[in-house]
Amino acid sequence: MKTKTTLFDFEKAAILLQYMYLDEKNKIVIHNAINVPLELYMVEGENDAVHIMCRNLNFPDLKPRLYDDECSPNTLINIVYCLQNEPAVEFPERFSNRWEEIATISNANVALNKIK
Repeated sequence: MKTKTTLFDFEKAAILLQYMYLDEKNKIVIHNAINVPLELYMVEGENDAVHIMCRNLNFPDLKPRLYDDECSPNTLINIVYCLQNEPAVEFPERFSNRWEEIATISNANVALNKIK
């Protein structure tokens, strides 16, 4: 059954994607079900294609892998929920969790880009 919660969660998934797209330095770290730290970030490929990459931080010497196929809408929404339980990274004194920080940074940058 479709719910309003899921409907509004799609906005959060979009904000997450916008954050990673805004700057190649914008990376997020989440912990999977067995507490493995995974770093996710976005890169541009050929013909302006964008890809989500994943690096297992337990093995930082391994090449990152393409994560596009794993990034279903449900996965992106679940990542947002994970980020709500992670401490803020860039401005820990201003935000209570990583998601608040990402949403504020992304929304501010997107708003500035709409003005131009």
